[in-house]
Parts: sequence; structure tokens; C-alpha cells
Amino acid sequence: MDRWKTWERKTIGIWSVLAGEQQASELAGKWRASVVRETVLVLAAAVAVLIAADPAAGAALLVLAGGWPWVRYRMLDRKLTERRHDIVRELPEFLNRLVLLLNAGEPVQQAFRSAAERYGQRGDSALGKELSGVLVHLQNRMPFPAALEWFHQRCATPEVSMLTTTLLLNMRRGGQELTLTLRELSRNLWEKRKALALIRGEQASSKLIFPLMLMFAAVLLIVAAPALMSLS
Repeated sequence: MDRWKTWERKTIGIWSVLAGEQQASELAGKWRASVVRETVLVLAAAVAVLIAADPAAGAALLVLAGGWPWVRYRMLDRKLTERRHDIVRELPEFLNRLVLLLNAGEPVQQAFRSAAERYGQRGDSALGKELSGVLVHLQNRMPFPAALEWFHQRCATPEVSMLTTTLLLNMRRGGQELTLTLRELSRNLWEKRKALALIRGEQASSKLIFPLMLMFAAVLLIVAAPALMSLS
């Protein structure tokens, strides 16, 4: 029971970031129900195979059924990680636009709103969707500090937390000090973006190893098969 409650709490936390707190409980419940259904189906297949007197395949299906909830949870958690990486990768572009507007003399809130309006037009952007949500809250007369706090909670990344904290601390003072701080943050984010690109490149190359090994084995079998047949 305690493990189920822990699993339920973790899945609700992930879905609250992916889809918002209002839909988190409902979507997490549907996701858990689908995992239970899939696990039951695998168990039923394992029983059917065991009855058909194939213990090896039945044992493999039992192992799969036991580990399936963990596999599905890892897939969901990877989806959350990819979303956070997308936000970190997109944040330097937004920050550069914000710095340009601040250098042009716009107040902090107006500069943030203008940058968010331009960046929020990207419908397939994880950061753009959250910035659009900030604009909706501002239009509904939410105070700017509260909107920034909502933005930080929705993105759930240390980088966005650094940005919102910097804006809140320097919002009243503004001036050259704020732009210098944001430029330094932007440089750090560009370096992190390069590191993420390298990691993704390494992951993509590692994913190609297994298919290449299969292709090599297939080619080797095709080449060696006539020689083996002639020897027999």
C-alpha cells in the first residue's frame, strides 16, 4: 500500500508538470490504470504460454510483467526530462531577446511581456507554451511577481528559477546591473545548451550501435551461409 501511494504521488507530480495541476490527478489516474491493464494482459499471456507447455517463454513473460510498471514509469520520467532539456535549450534565445529589450529602455515587466509575446508564438515549443500561460495570467491581472513564480513552478528547472529570481531581485533597480547579470546568465545557458547538444549527439550515436550490429550479423550470415551449406 505504501509503495502504491508513493507511486501515485510521484506520477501526479510528473503529470502536474507535463499537463498542469488541474489535470494532473485525472491524467495520472488514467496512466496508472493503463499500466495495470497492460500488466494484467502480460500476466494472462504468461499463464496461457505456461499452460501450452512452454516454460521458457512463460518465465520470460512473467519477468516482463513484473518489470513492466517500472519500464512505463521510466518512459514517463524520460518524457519529463526531455521537456526540461527542451526548456533549457530554448531559454538562451528568450533571454537574449529580453536583454535586447531592456537595453532599448523598456521596463522589466514590459520587456518580459514583449519577449514572451514573440516567443510564445512557437506552438511546438515547451518554453513558448509556458510563456503563453504567463501572458494569460498577466492579462487576468495577476501581479507580475506571482506570474513569475507560476512560470518557475511550471518549468521546474533551476535555470528558470535563476532567471525569475534575478528579475524579482532587480526589478525595481533595473538599469545596467540587471542587464549585466542577465548577460552572464545567458552565457552560462549557452554553454549548457552546447553540453546538452553533445549529450544528445552521443545518445543518438549509441542508439545506432545495436541496429548496426544486427545488420552486420545479417550480412555475415548471408555471406557465410553458402559456405556452410557447401561444407555440409
